[in-house]
Amino acid sequence: MALEKLGENLYLYPGSPSTMVKVGENVVIVDPGNGSKRHKELRRELRKINLEIDYMLSTHGHADHIAIAPKLGKPLFVHRYEFSIAESPLNRELLTFGSKAPRGFLVYQFPQEVKVHGVFEWGDELFGLKTVELPGHSPGMTGFLDEENGVLYAGDSFFGERVLQSVGLPYLVEPELFKESIRKLMSYAEEGILLIPSHGRAVKGEDALKLLEVNLQRVEEGEKKILELLK
Repeated sequence: MALEKLGENLYLYPGSPSTMVKVGENVVIVDPGNGSKRHKELRRELRKINLEIDYMLSTHGHADHIAIAPKLGKPLFVHRYEFSIAESPLNRELLTFGSKAPRGFLVYQFPQEVKVHGVFEWGDELFGLKTVELPGHSPGMTGFLDEENGVLYAGDSFFGERVLQSVGLPYLVEPELFKESIRKLMSYAEEGILLIPSHGRAVKGEDALKLLEVNLQRVEEGEKKILELLK
């Protein structure tokens, strides 16, 4: 896979999750990703345009977004709500299941050592990217806004069509916050901002609004079904 140019000094490396690359005084990647070869493939593509990674940011601490961080060996920053999730596999399991997950149950196994070098707050600006509060899927879910290029990397605050078709209702820690985040993303879409989900294609304008509405409907349909079962 090749890097896709999103704008001035801004790139996207495809995948699930995709990885955004911001080039300024430093080269910063958002959501390193997972996979046994991804760290080598990402470095290879960056070296084709004479770039080396300096820092890493993550939208949240789930394994599929940070698993290769130790192999890249650069400082990693997450929102403070995600710190314990990123560094501790046990904390992630406790948050998700309320207890340690049964052996063989997890689709993505956490690497045993994911060192977080720093935490940020929503509203902070890091390496030319503004952090945006988008919780729901995870407590500290964070989007990264490049105002210069009109691009918002939104992480798992919404999902692409293929993910919605395959899983139905995505994993959420707080459905109401997820819906609030969707409505916030709708405001960005109305402003003409390009929205990039970690899992899915980038969308803009009417396409973005339609996809966000589908995400919203999926959650509301799930809530309705649960309430019907409880009657």
